This record gives sequence, C-alpha cells and structure tokens, in this order.
Amino acid sequence: MLVEITDFTGLSTSPDGDYAAYRAEHASVEENAYRSEWIVFRLDGDEAPRRIADGGAPIFTGGWAMGEAPRWSPDSKWFYFRALQDGEVQIWRVSMTGTAERLTDDAADIKSFELLAGDKLAYEVGASREEIEQAELDEYHSGILIDGTVPIGQGLFRSGLHHGRRVTQRYLGEWMQVTTLLGDRSTQVKIMELESGRVRSASQQEEKAFRRIAGGPSLDDAPGRSEHTHVTADGRAAHAIKEEGKRFLRARIGEGEFVCAAPQCSRSIAWLSWRGAAQEVVFATRDRERGDAMSIFAWDVENDGVRLVREAQGLLHSGRVIGLGAGCAVGAHYALCIAADANTPPQIERIDLDSGETRVIAAPNRALARNLDAHAELLSWRDGEGRVFTGYFYPAARDSQGETASPMFLTYYNCQGFIRGGFGDEWPLVSLASAGIASLCINMYPMDGAAVSAIEEYEIALAGINSAIDLVERRGVDRERIGVGGFSFGASVAMWTAYHSDLIAAASLATPTMTASYYWQRALKGDAFKENLKRVWGLGAPDETPVQWRRISPSRNLNRLRFPLLMQLAEQEYLVAPEYFVPLMESGAPVEVHVFPDAPHYKIQPRRRLAIYQRNLDWFRFWLLGEEAGGARAAQFERWRKLKEGAQSSGIRSEGDANGQTSKD
Repeated sequence: MLVEITDFTGLSTSPDGDYAAYRAEHASVEENAYRSEWIVFRLDGDEAPRRIADGGAPIFTGGWAMGEAPRWSPDSKWFYFRALQDGEVQIWRVSMTGTAERLTDDAADIKSFELLAGDKLAYEVGASREEIEQAELDEYHSGILIDGTVPIGQGLFRSGLHHGRRVTQRYLGEWMQVTTLLGDRSTQVKIMELESGRVRSASQQEEKAFRRIAGGPSLDDAPGRSEHTHVTADGRAAHAIKEEGKRFLRARIGEGEFVCAAPQCSRSIAWLSWRGAAQEVVFATRDRERGDAMSIFAWDVENDGVRLVREAQGLLHSGRVIGLGAGCAVGAHYALCIAADANTPPQIERIDLDSGETRVIAAPNRALARNLDAHAELLSWRDGEGRVFTGYFYPAARDSQGETASPMFLTYYNCQGFIRGGFGDEWPLVSLASAGIASLCINMYPMDGAAVSAIEEYEIALAGINSAIDLVERRGVDRERIGVGGFSFGASVAMWTAYHSDLIAAASLATPTMTASYYWQRALKGDAFKENLKRVWGLGAPDETPVQWRRISPSRNLNRLRFPLLMQLAEQEYLVAPEYFVPLMESGAPVEVHVFPDAPHYKIQPRRRLAIYQRNLDWFRFWLLGEEAGGARAAQFERWRKLKEGAQSSGIRSEGDANGQTSKD
C-alpha cells in the first residue's frame, strides 16, 4: 500500500473561478509502471470530482513527478497539458465536457508550452527523437569521445531511461544533472494556430512573448534575494524577500509600494499568491519547530493586516516536498492544496479563504491511513549547543514477551509530509515500527543559507542524532541496537556517524559516498566541479588533500565500517563504491550489495521500491531482532546467517542474536 499510494500534481483553477483541476498519479507493482489521470470538480459545489482525461505516464524529475499545472483557455472551456504517451511528450487538451484530443505530433518531445493571445499555442522543442537516436548510433560505431560531459562510471551507450526510452546521457550544467545526447542543443519555438491546426516557426515577437511568460516575472525590481514571487497580468507584484538574514513580504500595486509589518511575514515562506483580483496576498509559512508544518495567512496589502486562514500539521502545497511545485492553487474564494502529514497520506483540500473552512475533496489513500499499524509523533529536542531539532518518532509495537527496550532505526535528512520511506523513500518506517523496531526520521538542521562546510553540517547532524538517542532512550529504545539508513546527504551523515561514534549496530545505504573514484569519474567536468568540491567538502585531488580524504572517504575508514552494512545502489552510481565495499567483503565484514540496472539517483520503479522496502525491513529485523522469514526469501536469510557466522568467527562486530542481544569487539 505504501508503494501504490496515490500522489497529486498540477493543481489549478479555471480563470472564471468555477472549476479546479488536478492530476492523480498511481503506481502499480503488477505493471511496474505509473499512470495518471486528470480530475476536475466545481469549486463552489458538492459534486464529486470526476475523471476527465488520461494524463499519461508522469514525467519524473529526480525522484518525483513534475508538478506543472495545465494551461486554461481564457473562456475556461478547455485546459491544455503535456502528456507522456508511447515514449513521446506531446500537448493535449480536454474540454469540461470530457472531450480530449492530442494537438501536437512533433518529431521532438515538447519541453514547455504557453497559450498566446490570438488563439495560438506556442511550444518549445529541441533535437528530434530520431536525431538523438542517430547521434547515439554514430557514437556507438565511431567510438565515444571522453570529455567533461560524459558520465564516466556508468554505461556509455543508452544506459539511462528518459521518457520511457533508453538513451545515452550527458552531464548538463555544473553538477550531476544529466540530459540526452544533443540535449544541450539550442531550442526552437513553434506556433500552432488552434483554429486551423497549422504549425509554423514562431516570429521573433512571438518567441519573445513565449519566453517572457514561460520564464516567469523578472525579479530585478525586488531588493535583496527574492525567494518567491507572483506578478499578475494587471501588474500587481508580490515578493518574499530574504535580505541580510531577514525575511519580509513586499508588494506593489500600481505606483504604491508596501512592506508587511506583521511578524508572520518574517517567517520562512514556502509560497505566495495574489488572491484573484483582490488586494490581498495569500502565503504559506513553514514552522521549523513544528517539523516544517505549514500555515496559510492572508495579507491585506493596503491596510497591512495579516490573518490566519489555516494551520496544518504538515504540508499544504502542490507536491510531496516544500519547494517542489508552485504552492497551492489560489483563486478568488478558495485555495486548493495537497495536504499531507506524518500520519495522513496525500489528499486534496479546498480551503475557504474567508472562513478557513476546509473540505476534503479527494482522499484516495484513506484505506492506507486506516491500516497504519503505527503512528508518528512529533519530537523536538536540543543538542549540546542549544540547536533545536525536530523529527517524527514511531514507537515500536511491543512483542508478546513484554520486552521493555526496543531497537530503533533512524534516518536523517527530510521528513516532510507523509514520510513513507524517509528521504529517498527506501525504509518503510511504519512497517519497521509494526515489526518491533522503533523508527525516527530526523529533519536536517536548517542552516538558512549560512555558509558552512559539509563537515560542519555532518558534525551538527551527529550532535542532533546523539541528543535524539538520549531522548528516545528514555522512551524505551535500546541504544545498543540502533540501525541507520541514509540517502544522498543522509548517506554521508550515516558514514560520518560511523566514523565518529559507536552508535551503529546495522546500516543500510541507498547511495554511495565520497571516494577517490568519485573524484576521478567527475574531474573532467572542470573547474566548476572542482571548486564546488573544494568549497563544500574541502577536497582537492586525492593526492592534493590526503588528510581531508581520510576524514571523509569510507575507503580510508574501513576499520570503522565493521557492522552489518546493506547497500542498495543505483547502477549509475555504484562504481563509486567498490573501493570500499569490496575490501569490506573480502575482510569478512557482514556486507551485502544490490545494484539496480539503469537506475539514477532515485530508484522510482514500483517493483524496485517494493523490493527495497522488503529487503530493508528484513535486514533490520534480522540484525536488530534476530528474526527471519521463510518462503521465497529463505535463501536471503541463509546468506545473512553465513555473514553473521563469518563476522563472529573473525571477531567482527555483529549486532543482535536470536534473542535480540548485542555484542561488540
């Protein structure tokens, strides 16, 4: 049920304020695929939402589906959207009566689109699918030139998936983002005249209009750093600004300039929007001390009054995490939000902007909510320096023997919304707690843009973890049986914890961490990569900064990694890690590694998600509780018994025998 949860994106309201639309996205383990559908409902009525069109396969960016909203026709009779169908991204439209039609048949995937005045559809394309395929074959036959754009350390020919197609990948930009071959080619804008269906190249004026709309409003008039902005067609502008460590809201109406003086406007703001044609800005704040829970406020700009509209226990947004998506869809009377918290799977809420009255529009995950065997509670604590941390704690279900202390699994990074498997979505926290292993998801300490190094962030994280364990020990957690899991930055924190403490009894990592291989596989990216590595991690080439590499790299800290370690890695990343997991394996340390073909940083396929969940659950039950399952997974437990026997005969630390006891060398 955790894997096949329904998510939402694409929240929007029609120009006339009568209708709202959203896209519901479903995972299927049986099909190992995702599907989506567009849903509409009347904002001011009680009628049930109705399916109006097939949304195609979600277009993923990182680990989440892109949350782009549809574009409505000015008369509110149609809305337009991109859809990935049969390996192509084209533009479709659907009427409020449910008539759907595909509009484009372009040889290239549509990157973005907008509606222009004069009943015109403008859209942007790059290289065609055929051109990309031919360029891949040309390289295949002639040999691939290795330069800074080539992702060394993964397959060089069609090793990734893009829009359902196997493609050759290239780096894009300074860091690790990838695109297709020819993905850096200049794009062109085309115009479809909707009445005739004729397609032509955009004029210079049309392209300028398209890029002005698609690029969003200019922030040049906003002092300081504008974190969020909304500029309406009639020229009203609102900005959430961070300047010299202070936050505030600023608005412009005509020639008038306004700054919000209320204390709510100085909080961390997640999104903002003008309320229809009113002189009121609706905005959402995130409360760090409430685990990033959000509240919606309305600012009467001309009278400088702020009132609370809705306070939630979790997210009120348009995506799974804060910052992904534009925020709630705000109209003249209502805000339409995706609401989710640690114990409430995603649902659609309609919030009355005057009364704050909330109505649940769609809750397809209610069955999951009813079947949760464990419930999270928000914890807040301070470390030795007085820094405030928050996290969500799932107490362990007690066994029939009445054991007073339970093992615990923890993960560090991001615990927003409905947590599922932590950040990276790999450890089913509710399932672990139901099995008798308490779970704790710790929110990353908010640095608020402070210029700190990764080492400082690791040390802060470890301080937060240490103080969290002190707290939960008083709530019945056995500090001698602590399991740790980590994804991306969270994996680095897990490694740092291993280097600088004896807390870890068993671990599971979803991504590898810094090694010399990591450096050399990316060094050809040039100065931008190297400067960032030096600035954040203090790392140069391995022979240039050997002391710092010894502090950070697991291959230089093998003696601190003698606990049971499970690694479930993406094929596009795992070649960073053999320089430490192979020596550990050869030494007899209890290490097991699984690699998922084609996978990038996030592993999103539903069957893979289920396999990862199950293996992590089994791993921590085996090492922290001494429990095994039979049936189809019997061979897995036989392997792990041999790992345990080998570790014990070698004198290597191996936590948790069949009675849940621990031993250390």
